[in-house]
Amino acid sequence: PGSYSRALNVPATAEKLFILDKAGTVTVTLDKKPPQLTADRLKGITGILSRVQTEAWSAKGRNNNVKLAVASIDGVLLSPGEEFSLNQTVGNRTKARGYKEAPIFINGEKVPGVGGGVSQVTGTLFNAAAEAGLPIKEAHFHSRPVPYLPIGYDATVVYGQKDMRFVNNTKHPIFISMRFEDLKLTTTFFGVPQP
Repeated sequence: PGSYSRALNVPATAEKLFILDKAGTVTVTLDKKPPQLTADRLKGITGILSRVQTEAWSAKGRNNNVKLAVASIDGVLLSPGEEFSLNQTVGNRTKARGYKEAPIFINGEKVPGVGGGVSQVTGTLFNAAAEAGLPIKEAHFHSRPVPYLPIGYDATVVYGQKDMRFVNNTKHPIFISMRFEDLKLTTTFFGVPQP
């Protein structure tokens, strides 16, 4: 059903440290936040719509970028009729946000760029959406083949220029789960399986 989270309110607790009682104890102040995802919001989900897995390779900067993008997408819940945009969900891939330099493609050439590797997240998600039968509103192929997906099955993004978008055209919510473990990137769409 979901429960409230509790987190230490640092400023309020720090203020109390200056006013200790005779026993020298302090009661901490906690903030409560309602759950973002509840059983009520997941109502109607009965099974798996699709599951797609791609394999990465050991590349520190690239895998860091994949993990950051996955963290932004994992747990997204799309209501009926809602559109998913990779660029809106993941945001701009910048060094300030923790993204590292890794190879990207520009006009068919492999060059260093901040956020390299996010296209594998994009391609894996693109295939899961297509396999689930969701209408793809925008997708762009790479300018050359990629090692983790067959030609014609990949998708790339460039913040502010190229996006990957699809729509939940079902009558039920769709929950997106993404995992990046042991160099395997797995995307699962949960909803009401369609014939």
